[in-house]
Amino acid sequence: PRAPSTPAVERAREKQTRLVAARTARARPLARALDVVEDIAPPPSTPSTRTLERARAMSITLENKGSLRAFPSVASMSNMSEMSAASVETQDERSADEVREAKEATLASDRGEFIEGVEQGKFVGTKIANALGDVAGEVREAALSVGRAALSDLTDKTRGAACAEALLGYLTGQGACEPMSHGEDNTHGAAIALYAHAAQLFYDDAGKVEAIKRIVEALRSVRDAGAFIGARAIGNLAADVREAAIAMLGELKSKALTGADIAERRQGAAAMAGICKGVGVAALADLHVVDEIKKAIEDKKDPVARAGALLTYAHMCRTAGRGFEPYAIGEAPIVFTLLGDRNADVREAANLAQAAVVKALPLTAMKLLSPALNAGMQHKDWQSKLGSLHIMGDLANRVPQSFMRAIPDLFPSFLDTLFDTHPKVSALCEEILPSICCCVKNAEVLGMMDLVLSAIRTPQKATEDCLDKLMETTFVNSMDAPSLAVILPVILRGLRERTKELKQKAATTFGNICALVDDPRDLLPFIPVLLPELEKAEEHSHPDLREAATRAKTSLMKGIDASQSEERK
Repeated sequence: PRAPSTPAVERAREKQTRLVAARTARARPLARALDVVEDIAPPPSTPSTRTLERARAMSITLENKGSLRAFPSVASMSNMSEMSAASVETQDERSADEVREAKEATLASDRGEFIEGVEQGKFVGTKIANALGDVAGEVREAALSVGRAALSDLTDKTRGAACAEALLGYLTGQGACEPMSHGEDNTHGAAIALYAHAAQLFYDDAGKVEAIKRIVEALRSVRDAGAFIGARAIGNLAADVREAAIAMLGELKSKALTGADIAERRQGAAAMAGICKGVGVAALADLHVVDEIKKAIEDKKDPVARAGALLTYAHMCRTAGRGFEPYAIGEAPIVFTLLGDRNADVREAANLAQAAVVKALPLTAMKLLSPALNAGMQHKDWQSKLGSLHIMGDLANRVPQSFMRAIPDLFPSFLDTLFDTHPKVSALCEEILPSICCCVKNAEVLGMMDLVLSAIRTPQKATEDCLDKLMETTFVNSMDAPSLAVILPVILRGLRERTKELKQKAATTFGNICALVDDPRDLLPFIPVLLPELEKAEEHSHPDLREAATRAKTSLMKGIDASQSEERK
């Protein structure tokens, strides 16, 4: 029976209808322009309808594209490699309540109706298939779980095998065409996942091996988002036919690293990652895949090798599982620097790889990305700097408590980009500066954050005022490493000034703040930059400044003593 329609669902449908009408209205001017161009000067080979639709989608994207200073979310970064062909459909204008209602409506869908639609060759017309292409990831996940549950409910293996063949028919028919939108791409990838699930339930071992081969063929027709969905489903099949699956890795590795075009490289990378998810990353050791990925990424003469290796790295991060995380972290610094590569395919693959490693790591491991983020910010290419800043800004807004632990390692390089000569870099750094600084948890520092930000932006004007405020403030909360990192630039600026008064204020302030540190090891990241300045201050001619510098230096050295004591234990 049809699921009852609620007022909220009806409102969502009406809103979706209005959105489609608005998109159509925006697309008409370009459609008329294309028709006029065709009438005036028809090309030797008339472009297909699919080509025109792609051009229209690209025009809508450019028309609605936001400013370069608006950084994307981590959740949306998996689509960045297809940014040139992205349409307005990737933007979800629904509220959180409307998305939740759409998810609940999807979970309440009739499973029997879905199975009947698949059996009749009308997979695309089912409600589940429509939800598989939804903009919201949670709605897509709900639809995929309902589809899998519907197939699992089948007790008749003959009927189940027929459903698998019907899904294969979709993949070799309509699903074999290049997706025109991200929604269609997600639907294609989900169809691959449903076919893999049906094959695991209703095929014998020989049939499962053949199903893996069919899935590998289908992965050539999807883009990265669809490949991420479809490739994960290979894992269960590969685990059931382990030896046969491992035997396919050699050919897939060749496609991934040396494929003639991006579709072939994506096909090999996604399939290899899916098989590794099922058989384990240890299977790559015999083929030396990780070594070859590293070698290809560092190959400066072959852009095809670099692009293929980055694509493989991205799919391994997203699909292969935690077994690949140590390799992912080790190669992350060079991946972050390749965003400024001269080759467009390499830049596109690096964009995808950067997003993939961020999404793959758990929140507790965000600090492990510090070397990669620093490598990107310190690189000479402005695109690499922008890539690291995008990631930092998004993490600071989405997961501030997890990102906070990385601030001491990142803040020095971040401050250098604040005064970068490239306008896009300095503008983005200026925009995300408040978000990053507000990740700290010391209440007193947060209370004077506006003054601290002013001292960081214009040190020649606001440093003394900020130091005065720090000296006047009565701190009742302990000071941790992230809070120290935020006020450190102000103290360093004061120590580097020529006037004795500012030097003494900076040294006194730092000495007082060090007394508030509960764990002396929090001082360790700041010793390399602060110790030389304090030693210079100790040689000053004025005795008050020398005394303040000596006291601050003694407090700073507690971090070294605590570290050495911990090592002896």
